[in-house]
Amino acid sequence: DMFTGGQQSGPASRVRQGQDSLINVSISLRDAVFGVEKTIDLKTAVTCQSCQGEGTAPDTHPETCDTCHGAGYMQRRVQSILGTVMQQVECPTCHGYGTVIKHPCAECSGKGRVRANEPVTFTVPAGVNDGARIRLRGKGEAGLYGGPNGDLYVDLNVKRDKYFSREGDNLGTTVNIPMVAAALGTTIPLKTFDGDQEVAIPAGTQSGDVITLNGLGATVLGTERRGDLLVRIQVVTPTDMTEEQRELLRQFAALRGESLTEGSQVKHRGGLFSRLKDQFK
Repeated sequence: DMFTGGQQSGPASRVRQGQDSLINVSISLRDAVFGVEKTIDLKTAVTCQSCQGEGTAPDTHPETCDTCHGAGYMQRRVQSILGTVMQQVECPTCHGYGTVIKHPCAECSGKGRVRANEPVTFTVPAGVNDGARIRLRGKGEAGLYGGPNGDLYVDLNVKRDKYFSREGDNLGTTVNIPMVAAALGTTIPLKTFDGDQEVAIPAGTQSGDVITLNGLGATVLGTERRGDLLVRIQVVTPTDMTEEQRELLRQFAALRGESLTEGSQVKHRGGLFSRLKDQFK
């Protein structure tokens, strides 16, 4: 091989595998929770239907190269310090393929593929997270001269939802409750991804309290299990009261023995490790 430039077993193939492709697709949080089938129009390289990937005009085919007689390479003599040696070189006419396309396809200019919009359908599994990547084998660009397609990679972007947030396998939402309803307790309607639900608000509910609705969260990827829906309560204090309403609140405070200047400072509890340390003490 050192003296001959390497032996070749035959002419090279024109067929080349297509390149992989990468696209970004946005989905809703609901689609991420339940999964969805998506169809997109992808502008990509597809096999030329006029020549079926061969790259030749109708009723023609690649012809054997007259220069190398189909070998794809040629022998030439080269002078070296060891004398005259034979060296293999790529045929300058067919560029190593052993054939030439004398009548290229007008549709693809002899490449065997063209660019076109191709519909691609794929399934987004339930429970995927933002930034997840899906691999679609054989859905990438078509190869040269009828070569196999590459793969298509789909990066998913989960759009922000108006009411719900993703918290691991759980979903979270916040509900505003009037001050009186929080004090007395009530039942409120709540729209969820599973339809309308009735949520019971216990009497004495405080801002920041969380009510858990089991099994209404996100799907656990690869399973049929679902997380929970965490409903955070925000107690709304009225700001546009009339004087009559203010007077009623003063009377209410007096009945409870509360002072309008009364308040108590909450002890700082520290972090988790600090609380554990206090418990051990």
